[in-house]
Amino acid sequence: MTVGYVGLPYTVIDTPTDAAVQAGISAWLADKTPAGMMRTRLLFKWIGTAKLLTPLLPAGTGQLQGVFWEGLAKRGTILQWASADPIVSARGQLRNFRLSRFSLQSVVPNAGGLYLLSSAAASNQDGALEDVEWMGSWAYGFGLNGPATANLNSEIAFIRCALSNDASFTNAWLWSGMTPAHPQEDQFVNYHLQDCKLEGSHGTWVRMDKGGCVVADGFNSWLHTGQSNLDATGNPQPAGTMVILGPGPHADGVQMFHATGVRAELRSANSRLIDSAWGAAGHIRWDMLDDTANANTVGNQQSATYRGAARASYRDCALGGWHMVTGSPPAQITYDSCHSRPGNAFKATNPTGNGIVRYNTAAVPAVVAR
Repeated sequence: MTVGYVGLPYTVIDTPTDAAVQAGISAWLADKTPAGMMRTRLLFKWIGTAKLLTPLLPAGTGQLQGVFWEGLAKRGTILQWASADPIVSARGQLRNFRLSRFSLQSVVPNAGGLYLLSSAAASNQDGALEDVEWMGSWAYGFGLNGPATANLNSEIAFIRCALSNDASFTNAWLWSGMTPAHPQEDQFVNYHLQDCKLEGSHGTWVRMDKGGCVVADGFNSWLHTGQSNLDATGNPQPAGTMVILGPGPHADGVQMFHATGVRAELRSANSRLIDSAWGAAGHIRWDMLDDTANANTVGNQQSATYRGAARASYRDCALGGWHMVTGSPPAQITYDSCHSRPGNAFKATNPTGNGIVRYNTAAVPAVVAR
């Protein structure tokens, strides 16, 4: 471990061992102002794999401001983890943080990912992950939790983040509201996914049991490969629902999902784009979505489920399947300048009909097409 000052000040860890990483983190933590502002950035300066045995952030540091952790390159700098405990556990410790240019690799089933516990008294806020990749099997990739006094865990951007083709998540890659019994977790809001390549094996990519206000834009490629979910004959089984929006109850104003420019590949009938149970205050909007890539091989399959009153809209979208309405129908589903590759009619029909919306509710869903 060395301390280098070229341009910006860095604490540099150049040996990929658990002992060297822990020594470097200790030296980095020792160099901060009394108010918790870090004086150096932390650089993982190696190409190769560090087999970590110890979580990266010690407990009891107090709140840290200006945390910057950097590797040399995604797939180049690899932090390997083999525990159900979180690889990073931030219990109200991170404000104004950025993690960039490295891969996180799990080598055990259901490893613990980055875990942020936030409350009114000890909060995490204002973060960005840039060019970070998850590899292997995880319980969650980035988990947001809180006690009964939960607050913040908000304003976090994911920029050019990626899932390797073997990545899987028992719960979700981005999981907000890990304890839904705590209503205050609805204070977890404002997440931005930009140019993210979510092309993992199976599971859920975004799960909002609590909280909301999710924006995805840029080029976003989402799919299930099934690479680590094989059947008895060794064939990949793509499966999972990429976005799950939980039923709440939610406070008004925290249920907004807006995705622009997503190209989704639904490679099997068990791979779906969204399942939403958000209520009447919710709004779900897809702009320039294209999920038609496998419509010719998979067939005209269910691609979405809406089971709550949140309004949903599709604008300038190319659609490869149909959308199921069950439970409580949305207040309205709007299709504006969209087309259906299989030729589904832009209307609501029963489950055996040919509508873009198919329903089993007592009330006919309100569908607007123009």
